[in-house]
Amino acid sequence: MSNAISWTEIFSSLTNKTDLTSAQSFWAMNTVMDGKATNDEIKQLLLGLKEKGESPAEITSFVEVMLEHAVKLDVSNDAVDTCGTGGDSLGTVNISTAAALVVAGCGIPVVKHGNRAASSKSGSADVLEALGILTSMNPEQVKESFQKCGITFCFAPTFHPAMKHVGPVRKELGVSTVFNILGPLANPAKPKAQVVGVANLVMAPIIAQVLANRKTSAFVVRGKDGLDEISLGGPTQIWDVRSGVVKEFEFDAQDLGIPRAGVEKLVGGDAAHNAQLIRKALTAAGPGPIQDAICVNAAASIVAYENMGGDFFTQMQLAFARARGSVESGASMNVLNSWANYSESVRPHT
Repeated sequence: MSNAISWTEIFSSLTNKTDLTSAQSFWAMNTVMDGKATNDEIKQLLLGLKEKGESPAEITSFVEVMLEHAVKLDVSNDAVDTCGTGGDSLGTVNISTAAALVVAGCGIPVVKHGNRAASSKSGSADVLEALGILTSMNPEQVKESFQKCGITFCFAPTFHPAMKHVGPVRKELGVSTVFNILGPLANPAKPKAQVVGVANLVMAPIIAQVLANRKTSAFVVRGKDGLDEISLGGPTQIWDVRSGVVKEFEFDAQDLGIPRAGVEKLVGGDAAHNAQLIRKALTAAGPGPIQDAICVNAAASIVAYENMGGDFFTQMQLAFARARGSVESGASMNVLNSWANYSESVRPHT
């Protein structure tokens, strides 16, 4: 049947605001990833999906195709990823990247998936480089880093080479497309747990449903102030998919005794500046807003990874204390230092 599918049929469905079938989604994404679609066809597909609104089923199929085309990574899926969609336009320090270090400092394995900045001054890859981490590791080194340091980074362009087929079109369009959503969902390690920060309120429940479809123990989080993290400035919307069913509720970090802090207290700058702020937050004797934000977001990753079910707030209290302990004991910085040392040992010296 798949032979009968054509772009004409796909575009007709999208124009009529009809969701693509699973077979159509697989065909379209495979054609794109195999380099068999023209730029105009890719453009029409992306804009048609955006105009119609991407469905969870379409995105689930696209993620599966992306992972089929990804470079294989031989690491355990017994890990957590902290990766957001970005695009909140608020210019904050790289909270989820720093949270990954805190989680690893608690002894929980972390496989972070990320890229360079698309719309901000500093993406996860940019700030990690500024912290001394080699982000362009090959799959063998990524695996060894995971085994030796308890944390590793999958640089999207290394593991998703087929994405080069859509790069020029995405750049030309200059708007967010389905690929902004696919990034956080297409970690080649397929970790069992995730926390995904989503700035776009419409996309958050859709991403939650995709994670549920993929049987991931996850939270999708969005501060009501628009932050794609758990916010300190007010309540945060949480979509809990640990049970395979999406449950939505609100959580307020202030209930954990964390002082209110507006987004302006979390603002960063370029990669070098953000790296400096992260080092300071991970070594500061006294908590401040940046350390608080890092620890409360790390706590959500701990809860997702442990997947105990039960009361979210009680688990967050315990996990927040562990995250704070990871910072205060120096464990988070030890993780960063050991990861940077490993990076140095494999860094190509020209």
